[in-house]
Amino acid sequence: MKNSKSTLFGRNLSCTMLLILILTGVETQLRAQENTVISWREAQRQEEKWFSGKEAGRIADNVMLYQNNNGGWLKNIDMAAPLNEVRKSQLRKEKVLKSGTTIDNGATHTQLRYLAKVFTATGKENHKNSFLKGVDYLLAAQYKNGAGRNSIL
Repeated sequence: MKNSKSTLFGRNLSCTMLLILILTGVETQLRAQENTVISWREAQRQEEKWFSGKEAGRIADNVMLYQNNNGGWLKNIDMAAPLNEVRKSQLRKEKVLKSGTTIDNGATHTQLRYLAKVFTATGKENHKNSFLKGVDYLLAAQYKNGAGRNSIL
């Protein structure tokens, strides 16, 4: 009887220790994901639940900073790269520029899809408003026959 009790105790202790190790690993992974800076390309390929997180929100804020006042975005920019205050200030000043925004090379439509995912996950109105401004940009770029051009002024 003594052996079966000690064996049972040993199994319970082993299971408890294993469970603690698994939970600690999961918690560590979740913290690492939250603190990891990813590329713009990677940000667009995340699972749905990720878009409600802190990193997704930081990137959405960047996307809105890069958005031109006409509603479009420039091409070939890593929207996920961390921005310091000097760069943010510079981007706010550049919003008034009327050239360079485009739908070429993934510009504008990728930002719109990203903002839509973040808005769906968070419900934040600023993401929705930025998205709608981008849609207006696309509609303004359309010819009367429905075809579109790569950019508008």
